[in-house]
Amino acid sequence: MPPRQVDLTLDQIGYAYDPALPPLLTVDPGATVVVETHDARAGLLDDRTPGTLFELPKPPAQGNPITGPIAIRGARPGDSLAVTILGIDVEPAGWAGGHVHVNPLAPGRVPRPIGRRVAIRDGQVHFSDRFVLPL
Repeated sequence: MPPRQVDLTLDQIGYAYDPALPPLLTVDPGATVVVETHDARAGLLDDRTPGTLFELPKPPAQGNPITGPIAIRGARPGDSLAVTILGIDVEPAGWAGGHVHVNPLAPGRVPRPIGRRVAIRDGQVHFSDRFVLPL
C-alpha cells in the first residue's frame, strides 16, 4: 500500500476554536482531507508500555489539542457544512484514564487520577488479558 498524503500533520495543532486564527489548509467543497491528530494528552503518554498503570498527569494547560483550522473555499459565516469521516486509523497503543471528579463510578472507586496504557491489535483494545473490547 503506497503511503498516503497527509494534509495536516501532528505538528500543526492548536488549542482553541477561534475564527480569528488563519486556516492552515483551504480546500474546495467535496475535497477529501487526511488529518493526523493527537490524543487528549498530545502524545505525552506515548512512552508508557501497554499494560502499565500510572498516575494520570494533568492535561496541558491549553486543553485538548486540535488539528487545524481548515477552511472550505466559498463557505461563509452561518453556512452549514457536512463532514463525512471515511475512516479512522489508530496507533498500536492508546490509553484510558479515570478521575476522582469525572467518573460514572461511585465516589471513592477511583481514589486518584489513574491511567492505563492499552494495546490495540487485531481490531481490539486490550486493557488486560481478561478485559478486551472491540475497537
